[in-house]
This record gives sequence, C-alpha cells and structure tokens, in this order.
Amino acid sequence: MEISAEGESLPAEAIQSPVVKVARNKIGRVLTLALFVRAGGRCEFCNRTVVEHHFTKRLGVYGQQAHIVAYREYGPRGQDGPRPRDIDAIENLMLLCPDCHIEIDNHPSAYPRAALEKMKRDHERRIDIVTGLAPESRSHVIMLRAPIRGKHVAIPKGDAFEALRPRYPVHREWTEIDLSGLREAPETPEFVKVAVCQIDREVKFALAVGGPVEAAGHVSVFGLAPIALLARLGAAIGDKVPTDVFQRHRDTEDWRWKPDDFAPPVRYVHGWVRKAQRGAPVALVLSLSGKIHLESLPGETAEHHAIYGMTLDDVTPAPTFLNCRRDVEAFRRAYHEAQSQIADEHGDDVELNLFPAVPAPIAILCGRERLPKPRPPMRIYDFDHARGGFNYQLEID
Repeated sequence: MEISAEGESLPAEAIQSPVVKVARNKIGRVLTLALFVRAGGRCEFCNRTVVEHHFTKRLGVYGQQAHIVAYREYGPRGQDGPRPRDIDAIENLMLLCPDCHIEIDNHPSAYPRAALEKMKRDHERRIDIVTGLAPESRSHVIMLRAPIRGKHVAIPKGDAFEALRPRYPVHREWTEIDLSGLREAPETPEFVKVAVCQIDREVKFALAVGGPVEAAGHVSVFGLAPIALLARLGAAIGDKVPTDVFQRHRDTEDWRWKPDDFAPPVRYVHGWVRKAQRGAPVALVLSLSGKIHLESLPGETAEHHAIYGMTLDDVTPAPTFLNCRRDVEAFRRAYHEAQSQIADEHGDDVELNLFPAVPAPIAILCGRERLPKPRPPMRIYDFDHARGGFNYQLEID
C-alpha cells in the first residue's frame, strides 16, 4: 500500500503516471476520426489546432484521445461519479493537445469530470454551428438601441448571435444604431427628430449598392427603443429585402424565438370599433401588449375619427404574448388585411393614425409592412405614461 500526496491510502498501481496512453487500435480508427471531426481538429481545452505543429506549422497528428473518466479506476477522475459503461465511448473522450492532456490529468481536482464534460459539449457545439453555416444562411444585422422612458438598454452581441442561428452575420461589422448618447431628452420632439435622421442615415448606408445588405441578401433586426422609432426603422429598411425581426423574452432574457409547441398559436381579430363617413381620418388601434382605452386617444381622434381596432382573440393583451416566430407572421397577415379593409371603406388616400401597444418586433413591422400602393403618410402616436394618454411622435411617408 502507498500513500498519496493528499494522505489517502491507494493501491500501488494508483501512484503511477496519471496519463495512461491507450493503444490506438483499442479506440479504433473510426472513433478517432469521429472525435477529430467533432472537435474540428482543435484541442477541446485550448482550441489550438492539433493537425499541425504549433511552431513549425508542419502537418501532423498531434492530437490525443484523452479520457475524461480515466481508463483505470484509480486514474484521474476515475472515481468521479459512476464510471461509464463503455470507458472508450466518444462521450468520455476529449481531443487534446499533449500539453493540455498532461495539464488536466496532472491536476484532476482542478478539472473535475463535470467541468470537462461541459467544456467538451460547448466546444463541439461551436464546431457544429460554424461548420453548419451555409451561404444561403447569411444575414446582415441591424440593431437599434434608444432609451425607453429615460432608461438605457442593451442588446448583447452574443445573445443576438445565438438568436440568429441557423443564420450568421456575413460581416463582422453590424449596423448598430445607438441613440443613447444623444443630448436631447428621450422622447421629446427634438430627440425624435435627431433619432430619425440617424436611423435613416445608418440604414441608407447599409442598403447602398455594394453594401452589407446586398452582400447578405437578408436582414436580421434587433430593437429596444420607443415604438415610434422602431416603426421608423422598419419603414427605412423597407420590404424589398427578406427580413427577420426578433423579440427579447422577459422570462429567459434572451432573443431566440421559442419553438412552436411552447404556446398555442396567437390569433389576431380586427374590425371597426366605430365607423365614419368615407374620407374621414382613420385611427388604427393595436391593443396587443396592452389594452388601449378610447379615452386615452387624443380628444379629436376619440370624437371624430373612424376607429379600426386589432387585438388578441380569447387572450388578454399582455407584454408576454409574443413568443414564437409563427405569431409574427400571423400578425403580418392580419395587418395587411386590416389595411386592405380600411382602404376598401375609406380609400387609398385616407389619413391613417396609428396608436400601438405592441412589442418591438411588431412595431418594426408596422413601419415595414404597409401595402404596396401609394399611401398617404402614417402618423404614429406613443403612449405617454406621465400624462396617461397618447402623444403624436412622427410621420412615416
């Protein structure tokens, strides 16, 4: 019996070198190839390539198949939880460079089984994502950030990248429109005016001939800003390029759309709340993320405009109703239908005043998804929490 450095009594075989080299023919050529492919030919610990020498750059096989739970019971992590039924299964192997193999096996307490298994999963997931990227999955990312009721907001790039999959940014440089540094007070007319100029300028540059949108052929939009500015962003992007919009989810605090089985499909209902003679101004009221009461509309609108409404069917309007991409597409269809019905009854040249209580992706679509006919300007209002009513914000021509 021998004594370990930690004072434990171990069999003599346990104090031999912790790195146990298993003959290649025991692991097998197919398993070895699969491990190299899953790891992308890189060490799953330091990410250094293992198919060429790190200094001479001479091609060679410098990777080693390292056991997470040791081949021998008293080896590194050999007794860290139940031993795998197949010790040589690919789930228990990591592709490592020689230096990292020695590092993890000489210091097993610093690199427990759970930590190495997570490291392997994360590395192989990254390789799978990167190697799965296809030319038709390219996209150009446009981000809009602006203070909301005086509070600054953030959209982490890592969260946006995760939400994009299986798409990927075609350029390292994204179109990032950050309005948080404007000197004007948020949501004042001066702030809106300067913000609109900046949005239009940045989007025009992205859409220019030879620009990033043309290279990608697709746009992915992330926005946290007042509703009127999001609608302006959608109008500036237009409907000539395929576009995806994304939602920040309050429960998970990420931007990835949830699977369709997460919740029942959202159904939108729309129709006239109050009619008026043909040619009268029209108010389009979108009660989706909250209920809009007619008394919150400006006095002239509440008394004399024809009012057309859209809300959720059998669901109370709430900020958390939008979770799945398919429900964004359902809104797009309902929004087109609503515009068509308004045009049928009031003509294509009727003034349209938009009163939205909607999440960010739908606000973007409100500006982008106007029907392809000559339209008069759309006047957009936003709810003023301090006054308890809607204020005019901007006009989309």
